[in-house]
Amino acid sequence: MSPPDGRLLYLSGQDVEAAGVSESEITSELAAMFAEKAAGRVEAPPKLGIHPKGDSFLHAMPAHVPGRGATGMKWIGAFPGNRDRGAPQISGVIVVNDPETGRPSAVLDARWVTAKRTAAASALAAKSLARPGSSTVGILGCGAQGRSHLDALCAEFRVERVVAFDPSAEVRTHYAGEMQERTGVRVLATASPRDAVEGCDIIVTAGPIARVPYATVQPGWLSEGAFAASIDYASAWSAGALAEFDRIYVDDVPQQEAHRAEGYFPDLPAPFADLGEVVAGKKQGRTTPQERLMACLLGLAAEDIVVARLVVERAIARGIGTWLPL
Repeated sequence: MSPPDGRLLYLSGQDVEAAGVSESEITSELAAMFAEKAAGRVEAPPKLGIHPKGDSFLHAMPAHVPGRGATGMKWIGAFPGNRDRGAPQISGVIVVNDPETGRPSAVLDARWVTAKRTAAASALAAKSLARPGSSTVGILGCGAQGRSHLDALCAEFRVERVVAFDPSAEVRTHYAGEMQERTGVRVLATASPRDAVEGCDIIVTAGPIARVPYATVQPGWLSEGAFAASIDYASAWSAGALAEFDRIYVDDVPQQEAHRAEGYFPDLPAPFADLGEVVAGKKQGRTTPQERLMACLLGLAAEDIVVARLVVERAIARGIGTWLPL
């Protein structure tokens, strides 16, 4: 992917979006990546992190997916306190390397890729684990991930009704108006988290990640047949609510075990399978309409790198970005 003159392509956040990669393209790319992972052809060690303050973190996430021609690393930070400062909670960069020479060929803002690949992974999980006719979605956490998840789910399901909860009344009200206009789906803002769980076919918990769960979701809220996608390390789920799931799936068992050793997931039951095994047909997904299933998705470096490669290739084809000397 490196240009012959050895330059480096820089893509700002605006450039990344302007490349025009769609939700469906990202979901297809992740499906191909997970199939490679299930075949043992992905190298992506568990995230290496530092924790400068409280529940904030910075993670180094390298990956090599030879079957997709993708190699590189994401350096990403999540600082929940930034919300009070009016700054993004998530920020970072992705370095894409040439898999033949190892040279860095592109650096791009990580926020759009992070939001879209996370949502695409949840949508991919939902295709195997949610009921096929799912039409009601509950969103807990109305930030960037709450937005990208609704976009991705609307691309895969005929969503008819959305119930959105956020601790901030201003945030959830703005989200409801924005997303209803964007998707054409009825979006209701609620002050009760229970409303965003009970009666919903698909639930997404997209709040902050915490070692000590804040356990918003309580036992008895989860409807029969529901599917939940947790991208908050199960922080929003109480022990009793987690115990109501018939099976738990993750995106990578070794990574989940490594983070459990650091103190995360104190109440999460042992996972039944990882998403790659389900995509490849090695492990079962949903088997009955009544099952309650969860995908607890930590986010994989391999997801970022295959999507970043796609973004970079599209940007080059469209003449987007800034070429820099290396």
